[in-house]
Amino acid sequence: WQPGETISVSIGQGPLMVTPLQVALYTSIIANRGRKVTPHLLNSQSLAGKRAFSEKDAVDIELSTFETVIQGMWEVVNKGGTGWAANVKGFDICGKTGSTQLVSTEKDKEKKVEEEEEEEETKTHSWFTGFAPRDNPKIVVTVIIEYGGMGGATAAPLARKLFNSYRRKYD
Repeated sequence: WQPGETISVSIGQGPLMVTPLQVALYTSIIANRGRKVTPHLLNSQSLAGKRAFSEKDAVDIELSTFETVIQGMWEVVNKGGTGWAANVKGFDICGKTGSTQLVSTEKDKEKKVEEEEEEEETKTHSWFTGFAPRDNPKIVVTVIIEYGGMGGATAAPLARKLFNSYRRKYD
């Protein structure tokens, strides 16, 4: 492990391997300011008037750190950042885009290839993860589109559709 790899991994490049569910869980920890809740396919279930799902222990990170990250995620969607395509008017969304680097081949080294001309095996995966609303989060959305290219161009618009659908039904 080289020191430069730590920097690469911190921005999602290099030998970083995560699933969409793991990214959604990390996003929910940020949204809930350190409270870790086990993901479920349904919101809640009551048993004799008590919630069946309970919160796990809090993550040991300063609240001010969460507020800084949340502000940055809000700006990504609402201040013309890379996630602007996930913006839903009147629904305070915070998010992060990503483009997962797949491989670097000899062909890539020999000739710079425009993204439109890249073969499927060398394109990037498109990511977006986010939550809403900012101050009382109700939903986390994580989208990955294999070989989709840049996160803001492909995954963020799909996330907007999911946020819109949620908002129409529950807000």
